[in-house]
Amino acid sequence: MKLKNYFKIILSLFIFISGLTSTYYLTANRREIKKNFGKVNQRLFSKIKIKQIGDDKFWAKEILNGGYILFFRHAERNKWSSVKMFDAIEVGLHNNGKNGTRFAENEYFKDAVCLNKKGEVQAQGMREIIEFSNLPIGNIISSPSCRARQTAELAFGKYDTLNKNLLFSGVFSEKENERQKFLKDYLLNLSIKEGTNTIITAHNGVISDEIFDQIDKMTKIGEGGFAVISNKDNKLIKEHTFYSFSNFTKIFFNREFE
Repeated sequence: MKLKNYFKIILSLFIFISGLTSTYYLTANRREIKKNFGKVNQRLFSKIKIKQIGDDKFWAKEILNGGYILFFRHAERNKWSSVKMFDAIEVGLHNNGKNGTRFAENEYFKDAVCLNKKGEVQAQGMREIIEFSNLPIGNIISSPSCRARQTAELAFGKYDTLNKNLLFSGVFSEKENERQKFLKDYLLNLSIKEGTNTIITAHNGVISDEIFDQIDKMTKIGEGGFAVISNKDNKLIKEHTFYSFSNFTKIFFNREFE
């Protein structure tokens, strides 16, 4: 047998024995390994959580000065797999103008597209916190969808205008790049009254990372959460995301130990 073949056999045996040794070690020490891995994960999670809390505190106070677009996702709704069809019916099948609505809250399909009972309570609670925090509110723009309008009405007391282009992607037949271009231009050209924030109540699937020149790390918005958006030198920046409204709420309440 050639020396080359001997070498292959020895190498194969070495790899096999190494594999057995590693398997034995991992099996014998799995509790300790799992424990140490958990500690590393916990430390990493703690650092991320501390940073997030710090960012939440900064931005909760910062938006009290006004000057931003606050993009809210509507409060809670029932999850319907056919929601896009009913959104299209509400926004498209009526005689109330281009950006009008069919007012689904008065229709047979209201449970598909409007806030559920929890969402209504959630939005009313949001209003109390908004008023308590003295968050300065300017123009309020809403998607024509029932759940977005109801969120605006319950949380902010009204909406000033509706825009069907604030309905999430997938309801209409469209080209995604054209939708993104429109939305970016729309946000860049929104007026913000001095000392206030312009409010948008819409959907999670409206703003995507692609429309921003700069984004924060957290991109998803939970129901009732909101993104802080700025226009700096005609560059669209998503400054911060409050995933849930409670992340904003808790900044204004301190536990006092006696």
